[in-house]
Amino acid sequence: MNGKHPLSVITDGDLAMRNAIRRVFPTSHHRLCAWHLLRNASSNIGIPECMSHIKRCMLGDMEVEKFENLWSEMVEKFRLQDNNWVKDMYEKRKMWATAHIRGSFFAGIRTTSRCEALHSHIGQFLHSRINMTDFVQQFHRCLTFFRFREIEADFQSNYGEPVLQTSMRSIEKSAAKQFTKEIFLLFRSILKNAVLLRITGSVELSMGYIFNVSKYCGDGSEWYVTFCEEPIDFKCSCLRMESLGLPCDHILATMLYLDFDQLPECLVLPRWSKYAKDSIRDTYASGSLYWDAQPAARFSAIVQMCKVAAELVFNDLEEYNHIVDILGGEIRRLKIKRNDQSGDQSGELSPVLQTGIEEVDILNPDVVRTKGCGAMPNGTPSNHRSHRSCGVYRVVGHNKHSCPHVHTTPLGGDTQYSASESRHYYDDSYEFVGQSGYERQY
Repeated sequence: MNGKHPLSVITDGDLAMRNAIRRVFPTSHHRLCAWHLLRNASSNIGIPECMSHIKRCMLGDMEVEKFENLWSEMVEKFRLQDNNWVKDMYEKRKMWATAHIRGSFFAGIRTTSRCEALHSHIGQFLHSRINMTDFVQQFHRCLTFFRFREIEADFQSNYGEPVLQTSMRSIEKSAAKQFTKEIFLLFRSILKNAVLLRITGSVELSMGYIFNVSKYCGDGSEWYVTFCEEPIDFKCSCLRMESLGLPCDHILATMLYLDFDQLPECLVLPRWSKYAKDSIRDTYASGSLYWDAQPAARFSAIVQMCKVAAELVFNDLEEYNHIVDILGGEIRRLKIKRNDQSGDQSGELSPVLQTGIEEVDILNPDVVRTKGCGAMPNGTPSNHRSHRSCGVYRVVGHNKHSCPHVHTTPLGGDTQYSASESRHYYDDSYEFVGQSGYERQY
């Protein structure tokens, strides 16, 4: 990223990660995962009736003063003054309470679910026992799947027009031309709510106006929208534009009051627009912004034509030979042309010319101990297995029932020696030769 820090980071609250983010990304906004916090609240408080108050304090879009009042009421109602977890969470309130986080861009993301979803998708292609070669191939398939979904989303956003559903047709149509499909659907729901708001007052300034916006038959809450005429700009006290990247219903109500028929550019975040990739076109002039979409489309078209030709000629021997001769001649011609362009006089392209890099041998990574497998005393490998040994002579390879020395007579005959007597001959390492006695000790 050329040293660029992320705007926002969401984690599960690990202390080591919190310290690392604070040190490495000092300008990033760090937020704690709402799902993990609610799960911890359920286990640390243990009062089911309290969970609704926790959710309201955590996810409610309100002013800081109102948040403080709600938190105090919750603590007093459920007698949580001595709860250490509640005290610790209140000290970290600027990392999880929406009232304190407003104005920091998180694109509406409150949990780490997007990261977990990515792990789930990758898990469909990879597993822990895969070797290095298969890992590269499978990971490339996974990336191909993600890029294909991106191409599909771009196609659906750039082609076709959505059906207009609101009475503000000019603004809705303007938004449909600028926003991507997914963002436009969110914007349209906000636009529908704008008709429920009304302008209750205004103050003229040297550079513009400040409008008081309230909800029709609401609870008396007011929001303040600042409008600047030159250049056109809107700001709202709710800070949803800065937090979500989408204009709030208060700004849209002000636009309707001012008779705007087009969505101004200041309310269209570049990352949500259909032209988000145009800003980096000059940076990656040698590459394709659409995952080499045109070469991929040409390749798919040729493959499809070959499939159709194969279905038509495989039963007709004469036509089959004719198609094979044509394809064979074209393949030879293209190989010669490609070899001439690359400067290689051999019949095939060398691996160096094909890849542009020198071939290397890639070996499988070393097997390491995974988390929770337990300690290995004295450096014993985890896959060590004890081998079967004889209970009489402690010799590996057989047991005492199949031992060839327990039921044998070293000097011949039918006499059976006991285990202790036989062990004497075996331990002294004498070699017996037939019935003539024994040879030297070795």
